[in-house]
Amino acid sequence: MAEAGDQALLHYFEDNFEDRFFRKVLEDIEMRHRIYLESDGFKLKRAFKKSGITSSAKTKVLIYATMHASKAAILECLNGIPVTEWASPVRRFFRRCTCQDISQEKCGVIAVNRIPCVFPDLTATHWVRFCPVPTIGNMIRHLWFAQLNVSEGLLRQQKNWEMSVSQELGMGEFQGYDWESKSNDMYPLRMPNGSIFKPENDFHTRTDIEEWIALYPKAANQSMLDEDLADSKMSSGMEVQGL
Repeated sequence: MAEAGDQALLHYFEDNFEDRFFRKVLEDIEMRHRIYLESDGFKLKRAFKKSGITSSAKTKVLIYATMHASKAAILECLNGIPVTEWASPVRRFFRRCTCQDISQEKCGVIAVNRIPCVFPDLTATHWVRFCPVPTIGNMIRHLWFAQLNVSEGLLRQQKNWEMSVSQELGMGEFQGYDWESKSNDMYPLRMPNGSIFKPENDFHTRTDIEEWIALYPKAANQSMLDEDLADSKMSSGMEVQGL
């Protein structure tokens, strides 16, 4: 990652609400997922425990998994960062505790593209901040989008996309019951200060999301991107998982 991009990320991690909010949600995972031993939240918590990663580095794990759906791309990006207090444990976590396909998961190892699905509202915030072209069309092409509180029409579009790419993403055959379950999560979108972005009605429409995207200045998106991220396949939704 280029030095300027690295500094922007560090500033973002230190000054934004995600660090505090992320840690609070982690504390609640065991309760929320205690009866779902194979849930993404439980898998991530188990992987964190196995790695011994610090609380401050966990937010970095989320953002890199959001930036790239490919384990190889994440490690390539991290390998370009000088040794820092957080870079080494984050690099070690992705090397030892993640895999590419869900079929490769085992105790303490989670598929990279499942990590953003644990915190869809934070993932959406990362996506809008870092994506060079933050449009609704690009946003729909992510697994976590179906977990947001969005209109039926937008959910149908996301479902059609997910059905077409499920195997290519390493998820195996599309499972309708899994999709129906996550589409009922209805996570909110969040304002830049962390508060909930309230829709005009009971759910976010295309117009609501366009207004939400406009809250995040384009300059911020560009300043936080490095060459690796810019070269990723964001427009297809295949290489970059979220932001």
